[in-house]
Amino acid sequence: MRTIKSIDPDVVVVTEVEANHNSPAFGSRFMESLYFFSAYLDATEAYFFNDDYCRMAVESVYCGESIRNIVACEGEERVVRNVPLRAWRLFFKRFGMVEVEMSSSCFHQARLVIHNINAAGCRDLCTVERDIGDKSLVLGWKGTRLHSVSAWKFRHIHT
Repeated sequence: MRTIKSIDPDVVVVTEVEANHNSPAFGSRFMESLYFFSAYLDATEAYFFNDDYCRMAVESVYCGESIRNIVACEGEERVVRNVPLRAWRLFFKRFGMVEVEMSSSCFHQARLVIHNINAAGCRDLCTVERDIGDKSLVLGWKGTRLHSVSAWKFRHIHT
């Protein structure tokens, strides 16, 4: 965080998986992974043909390796440690950062992109919503939150 603060960015944009894959309890990690990746794989099935190279890459590289790491690894060996937006809010607050509201234009642009790529019959299954406080955006599939996008800035104290 010191390095990021030393750069003095106007804003820091964070996109994160909306699941808690960082729990020390195996059962919690397993259940969270089951719900998250079930929704993720269901979405890829709706958008890609079975033999599509992109689908195979998403399923094997992103999903497969992540699931293996989250479920089968412990300690330093486990490198996939996603946490949801609420955890990032607490983390950034500790470092004097404040959440910046994503503009209405960002929200409408995201909804337009989702609308334009939605496969036939999937229009209501993939969603973009504003998160609590209307500051960040959350992408979901069939009611399961998949990814969030939030913006942050350092609170400058004038002396």
